[in-house]
Amino acid sequence: MIRYYSKLLMVMCLFVSSCTKDEDQNADMRMIPEKIYVIDNNVFGIRADKTEAKATTDGINKAIAKAKSEGYNTVKLIKGDYLIYCVNESDWYATDGIFVPTNMTLDLGEARLYVEPNDAPHYALIQIDHAENVTVRGGHIIGDRAQHANKNHALGYGIQVVASRDVKIENVKIESVTGSGIIFTTYVYIAFHGRFPSKNVKVTGCDISDCGKHGIHAVENKGLEISNNKISNIKGGIDQYAIDINPNSAWKSVMENVKISNNTFENCSNGMRLWGGSDIEVSENYFENLNIFGIHCQRVQIYKNTLTNTGTIYISASSENGLSEDYCIPTEGDKKNICYKITDYSTKTPNFTCP
Repeated sequence: MIRYYSKLLMVMCLFVSSCTKDEDQNADMRMIPEKIYVIDNNVFGIRADKTEAKATTDGINKAIAKAKSEGYNTVKLIKGDYLIYCVNESDWYATDGIFVPTNMTLDLGEARLYVEPNDAPHYALIQIDHAENVTVRGGHIIGDRAQHANKNHALGYGIQVVASRDVKIENVKIESVTGSGIIFTTYVYIAFHGRFPSKNVKVTGCDISDCGKHGIHAVENKGLEISNNKISNIKGGIDQYAIDINPNSAWKSVMENVKISNNTFENCSNGMRLWGGSDIEVSENYFENLNIFGIHCQRVQIYKNTLTNTGTIYISASSENGLSEDYCIPTEGDKKNICYKITDYSTKTPNFTCP
């Protein structure tokens, strides 16, 4: 009997250990001191005068790779104007742009990064692709929306995050890309072959404007926090939103544990679309004459938001694509939303309570 309980205790210890492995690794990464590599542009053939896009892009990627190989965990660009070649030549994976690898912070500081004008349907200036423990902070990304050869293109991104985890995007200014300022997605091939969605992602303090599709577009996430950002002037295209939470049902995308708080949305075609997902919290945001629309979501809390003028909250009924279920939208008390009108056609489960 003693031997039985000893084995049982060992199994329980192994189980607890495996469950906490990711948390322990994350804690260890947070304890590592920052070791900064400031890029010497001359060494890598990088131009900071908005010329020679391909050489500049290749040079930045080489500098990041060198810094990583030498044990640095932060790479910093000096102030300047950088022209970036970021055309993706494949629909399945990223081919160009600036790539940020695992366990790396890219500090753009006061640098301005420009998309080299092109005619490609798909590009991303910064790519975070199958990486872990990545931060992008500071800087100013300027797209080619005004100069882009095909005005119908809407897949050019400032920052693209693909199947990555523990990602932070902080205090980045993004404007004038043909698509969304920031997108979280997965490749079609990967989606059908069981690879993981992006996990534990935070977007804070960013200023996103004048994009051809959405401000922030989330297709597949498990744990997404969007807070203290300003998103404005998202208009002039088709079906545009400041924030679009929109998992792809054909790809069987996963969207869960999303928090959107303390953001400001101004002068956009539409405010926020919640087009699927579960355990979503939308709180203390300011919408300037904009709406919140929801459908196909479960367990959603929408509270303490301000929607000025004719701003409304509209939750559509369930459809064949999924239930609209258990929305909590207070209309009184200290958590009530300030808006013109609330329409909630969601269903409520027997155990539903509104916190």
